[in-house]
Amino acid sequence: MRFIALPAGALPILTLLILALLVPAGCDSPSPSMRGATRTVVEIEGSRFSVHRIDDRVEVYRTSFEYHPMMDITRMRAEMAIQQATGCAVRANSFDGDPALMKARLDCGQNLPPLPEVDNTAYDCEVMADWVSEGRNTRTTSILCTPI
Repeated sequence: MRFIALPAGALPILTLLILALLVPAGCDSPSPSMRGATRTVVEIEGSRFSVHRIDDRVEVYRTSFEYHPMMDITRMRAEMAIQQATGCAVRANSFDGDPALMKARLDCGQNLPPLPEVDNTAYDCEVMADWVSEGRNTRTTSILCTPI
């Protein structure tokens, strides 16, 4: 086996080049549960989305750069992207995520009932203890929360 000798200082440059080629490949790769999904790229009002679909499940990645995206606007655009990519509506109460990655279930004309609503219970929380570790530069806080 022969090895190629690199000139001095080439390893950091080669490492950066490899990273530059690999990082964009992971920006809209689906999660392991969505491997093998059908992928469709859709642009809605300047936002670009990669929609990954398996059966009635979708994962949507916003791949366009947006300065401080607002969730309500991004969600509306993502739902439009899902409908355009799949031809199906988003099932009620199934949409979840943040401005970068969203997940939903589809209703493709079966008139499915809404999924159960997410529990939005409010909590009253009290700090019980607070520890600071100067040597490790860490802080640990113990909090007790009760539903209100």
